Amino acid sequence: SLSLSTPCVFLLFFRSAPVSLFLLSPFFWCCCLDMTTSFHYCATVHPPTFITHALSLSLHHPTLILARGNRLEAHSVLVDEEGAGSLELLADLSIPAEISSMVVIKGEGKRLDSLFVLTKSGQFAQVGFEGDEPSLVNLSSGTASSSRGQPCDGGSSVAFEVGEKFGVAALHKGTLLLFRLAPLAAGELQVLASPKSVRVDAIGIRDLVILPMTSHVVALNITTRGSQLVSYTVADDRTTVTSGPFSPQPTLAKASHLRVVPGSTPSLLVVGASLAAIHSADSGAMLDGCSVQLPAKVTSLGPVGDGSLRWIVGDEHGRLHVLVIRSVRNKVVGLSLESLGTSVVSSAIVHMEPDTLFVGSRLADSQLLRVLDPNSVDDTAVGDDGTVSLLEHMYTFENLGPIVHFAVRDLDRQGQCQLITCSGGFDGSVRSLRSGVGLSEYASVELPGIKGMWALRSTGSGPSAAAAQNAVVLGFRDNTRVLHVDEEGDLSEEEHPGIDSAASTILAASLGTDLVLHVTPAAATVTNVTSGAVTGTWSPESSKGAITVASVNEDGNVIVATGSSGEVTALAVSVESGTVEAQATVSLQRDIASLDNSPLASSSASTSLVAVGTWEDCGLELRQWPSLALVGRAELPGDLQAQAVALEDVNGSPAVLAALGDGSLLFYSIEDDHASGAGEVAAAGNPDELPLRLTMVKKLALGTRPPSLCRFGQRGESGSPLLFSAADPPAV
Repeated sequence: SLSLSTPCVFLLFFRSAPVSLFLLSPFFWCCCLDMTTSFHYCATVHPPTFITHALSLSLHHPTLILARGNRLEAHSVLVDEEGAGSLELLADLSIPAEISSMVVIKGEGKRLDSLFVLTKSGQFAQVGFEGDEPSLVNLSSGTASSSRGQPCDGGSSVAFEVGEKFGVAALHKGTLLLFRLAPLAAGELQVLASPKSVRVDAIGIRDLVILPMTSHVVALNITTRGSQLVSYTVADDRTTVTSGPFSPQPTLAKASHLRVVPGSTPSLLVVGASLAAIHSADSGAMLDGCSVQLPAKVTSLGPVGDGSLRWIVGDEHGRLHVLVIRSVRNKVVGLSLESLGTSVVSSAIVHMEPDTLFVGSRLADSQLLRVLDPNSVDDTAVGDDGTVSLLEHMYTFENLGPIVHFAVRDLDRQGQCQLITCSGGFDGSVRSLRSGVGLSEYASVELPGIKGMWALRSTGSGPSAAAAQNAVVLGFRDNTRVLHVDEEGDLSEEEHPGIDSAASTILAASLGTDLVLHVTPAAATVTNVTSGAVTGTWSPESSKGAITVASVNEDGNVIVATGSSGEVTALAVSVESGTVEAQATVSLQRDIASLDNSPLASSSASTSLVAVGTWEDCGLELRQWPSLALVGRAELPGDLQAQAVALEDVNGSPAVLAALGDGSLLFYSIEDDHASGAGEVAAAGNPDELPLRLTMVKKLALGTRPPSLCRFGQRGESGSPLLFSAADPPAV
C-alpha cells in the first residue's frame, strides 16, 4: 500500500514479455499508476515477434505452427511462380502464460495431428484443428503439476508415444509427469487432464525421448560430473516408473539435444558442445566410429522428412548444416556433416517439403529459405565463410527483440511519439517505430502524377454484381485512366463508357445498378453503363468558373463547388432513370476546400446535412440539404483549412471530422442549440444564433501531411464506421 501526493510512473522490464502500452516493444511492460486517483492501465498493443518454438503439422495441407512467447499461431507457406515465399496466418491463440514446450501428437490413419502445449507455469493444453482452413479447438487442458520445485535448467521437455498411449514431461528438477492418452468417439486421442507426478533421481534433465513402441524413457541428464544418459520404464498403469532398461551411461560433454534414430533397432542421437554421436538404445553405450565434429555450439535441431536420418543443425554463428546419419541394413554406421550456408542464429528450424526451410529466431529476424540443389549452384554463390551457399532467401519476418535500450521521441514535433529501439542479439539494428496501419502490398504499378482515386463497378460485372467494385479510376492533371482488377489481383487498363478519359476527374462513383457519375471541371455527367447512353448532365455557367470540389452519397445527392466565388450547388440524381436536377445554389464568396454529404442515422435533425470547409476564413460550416441554408458553423483553430471533411456517427451521436493541412484530425460534435429551424437563421450566420452547435471534442495527430479520408467498412457487430486516413503514416 502506497500513499503518495504526486502521480508516479512505474516501468516494469521483462525480457520476454509481449509489447505493452505505447512502447510497441515485445520485451517491456509499462504500467502507469496515478496514486491520487487510484487507478492503473496496462494494455498490449503489439504481439510478440520473436520465435521460441516451431514445428510442422500434417493437416489437410502442411501447416507451420509457431510459438511466440504467449502466442500460438498456425500458418500455411505460400510460394508464388517467381519463387517468392510468405506465410499466411490461418489461426492464432493467445495463452495466459509463456509457452515452454510443444510437441506433435501424431494422428493415425484419417486422424489429424494435434498439438500438446506446456507452459512455464505448469499449465497444459491439447489443441486440435477443425475445417479445411483450420481453426484451433481445445481438446483437453489442465494443470500439469502443483509442485513448487525448481524448474529444469534447460527448460521443460515433452515426448509422447501414440502406440503406447502415454506421454512424459520434465518440468521441475527430480520430477517426471506421466500423461495418459484416451481414445475419443471420433478416433482421436485425448490427453487426460490428471497427469501423475513421480520422483526420479535425475535432477538435471535437459532433454528426453520415448523409444518407439515401448514404455522406455531415455533422458539426457546433466550433472556436476558430466553428461549422462539415464533410462526409466513406465508401468502399465502409467503411475510409477522404475530405473532401466540400462544403467546410466556417460555421453558427450555439455550435451543439449537428444533424438531417436528410427530403425529395426532404434538408436539415440546426442548433440554436445563440439561433437554429435550415436548411442545404442539397448545399452546406452556410444557406438564406435559414429561421431562427428561440430564447428560451433548447436542452438537448434530440426528433422528432414519423417525418416529422421537427416537433421538440419543451426549453430551459434548462424550457420546451417545437414547432419547425415549413414546406415546399412537399418544399422547406423557413421555420421557426416555438410554445410548449407549462413542464415541467422536460430531457436527453431522446420523443414517443409520439398525444399523450403523456416528458420525462427529470438535474437534476430526469422527467415524463410529455399535449399538449392548442389548441382545447380555455381561458384559465385559463396558465403561469408568462403563455402558455397545452398540457401536462397525467400522472405524475412522482422523481430523487434531483444530490445536492449530504447528512447521515446517526437521527431516531427506533431504530437506523434516514435520509439527508437536498439534491437537484436548478435546482429544489432536501430529501428524507429510508431503507431499506424501495416499495409501488405498485393500489386504495384508505377504511375506518377495521380491526383485522386475512386472505385467503380467494372463494365463486365453486370447488375447482379452491384456490390463488386472491381475497377479503379485514376485521375491525373489532364486525363483519366481506368484499371480493372481481376479475381487474382492482376491489373489491366480498360475503357469505361461512363468515364471521359480526355478530362481530369473531380469525382467518380457508381449509383444504383448500372449508373456511373463522372464529375470533371466542366460538367457532372451520369451514364448508363449497360447501354452506354448519357442519361443526365449538369454544367456550371461559363462565368461561374470550373468545378473544383464534389461529393456524392448513396442516395444520389450530389454537391459541387465552382469557381473562386465559392458557389455551392445541390444536384439530385435519380438512381432509377439517371436524370440530373439542380435543387439549390448558394454563393459563399470564398473558395471551397472540401465537401461531404454522407447521411447520418443517429439524429433526425441531422440526417440531411452538408459539411463545407472553406479556405480564406478557415471555417467549417454545416448546411441543410437541399436548401443549403446555413445551420451550423465553427472557426478552425490556427490558420489551417479543413482539406477533408467527413460526416459520421461517433458513439451513436452525429459528428463531423475535419482533417487539417498539418496532419491533424479534429472531431466536432453536432448538437441542437435552438428550437428554431434553419429558415430562421440570421443572414450574418452568427454561430450563437444557429440551430446546430459544433463543439470540438478531440484532436488527433495523424502525421505530417494533409490526410485524405476514405470510408471502407464497419467494425464488428456494432457497425461502427471505419475511415482510412491516407496520411504519413496511414491510420484507421
